[in-house]
Amino acid sequence: MANKIPITLLTGFLGAGKTTLINKILTQEHGKHFAIIVNEFGDVGVDHHLVINTEEQIFQMNNGCVCCTLRSDLANTLHSILEAQEKYGFPLDYILFETTGLADPSPIAQTFFRVPFLQENFYLDSVLTVVDMKNILHLLNTRDEPAKQIAFADKLLFTKGKDIPKNIQRKVQETVEKLNPYAEQITTIEADQLLATHLFQRSAEKLLTMTSEDTHEHEHGNQHEHQHEHEHEHHHLHHNQVSSFSIHEKRPLDENKVSQWLNGLVYIYGQELYRYKGILNVQDSPQQIIFQGVNMTFDLNLGRSWKDVPRESVLVFIGKDLNELDIRNSFEKCFAE
Repeated sequence: MANKIPITLLTGFLGAGKTTLINKILTQEHGKHFAIIVNEFGDVGVDHHLVINTEEQIFQMNNGCVCCTLRSDLANTLHSILEAQEKYGFPLDYILFETTGLADPSPIAQTFFRVPFLQENFYLDSVLTVVDMKNILHLLNTRDEPAKQIAFADKLLFTKGKDIPKNIQRKVQETVEKLNPYAEQITTIEADQLLATHLFQRSAEKLLTMTSEDTHEHEHGNQHEHQHEHEHEHHHLHHNQVSSFSIHEKRPLDENKVSQWLNGLVYIYGQELYRYKGILNVQDSPQQIIFQGVNMTFDLNLGRSWKDVPRESVLVFIGKDLNELDIRNSFEKCFAE
């Protein structure tokens, strides 16, 4: 990923605090050079700063960061930023893209798999979801978007927790963890914590360090009995049918069979597969195979060497109305002969 610019998707329901975070990055003297893409300027403080490009509404802030509005689509907006950078010579370390509060982050993430221009110049570094602790329990019971935004995250930033009781805070954290037990939970964030974290990929690599004991500590759903040798964990939030589960398997896999299997899951579940990712122990491969999937799009790439790491496949699925038992049973066809 040398010379590619990392991008974080910033998501969260209306009023969660995305604009507060953006204004913090745009005004503080943190020494980093961000370009921040917002849907509209609204409450973002861009008045009285240097206008780099009037037509594209690209502004440079006093601290050196750049802010612009989303144009026709993300690819065109990013192209405009690169053109402006080449023309005006401003430094650029990182891009933060704010989605609308009602947005589903998955179509945006899929563009990084599908658009050659984006693949050549950028990489999706992480998905940061802002969670309003004061209102999230109500929102999860009345809206579909918050559950998907949480399920999609690599990192969860909790806001507005100071004015609610500790027991409610714990309930919020537990509820969110049922939706996505694999995301890091935080209550504060600084600019340098956003830079080149590689969380979108490392969240898959991190799974290798999660033992069965680790994941059982987070378990809240019902266990199902299976006559399979691979270990498994399961988390389910019943009121909106969003579930997550992981598979740990030490037997070597056949990469072609895995690809066919994933294509079959995409055909069956499509948009209900929010995130699926993991590390594959492919027979005769000296390197890990990392796979990342969003809805109907996935890819497999070479990872680090198995040299100093015990060989084991770890797969995670997060989605809506997933038939865990069927997925586990069909996975049995992926083993190498």
